[in-house]
Amino acid sequence: MKNKELKEQRIKGYYIQAAKEILVGEGIKSLSVRSVSERAGYSYTTIYNYFEDLNDLIFYCVQDFYQECSDFVNGESKGTESGLTIIESKIMQYIKYFVNYPSVFELFFIERVVNFGNKIQTIELITDSLKNILQKDWDQLVAQKEMRQADVMKVQHRLQLTVTGLLLFYIHRRTPAEYGEFMRTAKQEIDAIIFPES
Repeated sequence: MKNKELKEQRIKGYYIQAAKEILVGEGIKSLSVRSVSERAGYSYTTIYNYFEDLNDLIFYCVQDFYQECSDFVNGESKGTESGLTIIESKIMQYIKYFVNYPSVFELFFIERVVNFGNKIQTIELITDSLKNILQKDWDQLVAQKEMRQADVMKVQHRLQLTVTGLLLFYIHRRTPAEYGEFMRTAKQEIDAIIFPES
């Protein structure tokens, strides 16, 4: 890679990191071309050399947060058995990630779509985040004929709604109030979906 390309990637990375810090610390309402540029240490006009607009920058931030979440889930679930057991473990780690980073949950699931400039890629990445993280595991179950594809799709949909709802109530209303109780409740709800015969 040439020096110019390395420099461009580095500066682009500064903008993304600055935007992520603002999103985590202050929320999307504080995100502007000027606030990001000031934090990154560059002129606000320079940002357009690296991003189409603020929505383009938000997409890169969402991609980064998604990758962090995926890495966390996969790292914390290493050594778990395969099949539905690994899926259960990964869902619990997905929940832990958002409990640890409630501002990322806000960005993903509370912010209005118009604040993303209706950028379809960003919305799809967020909406399908849990499904995408678990996709290889679901595919393996289907390949081994342990589940039918149609059943997997139904379960994926129920899980996304259930997990998002559980997190919404816990992060915003502290229901249930105690973390341990919340995690036990979450596990019970998830198990009822993925182990319905137990």
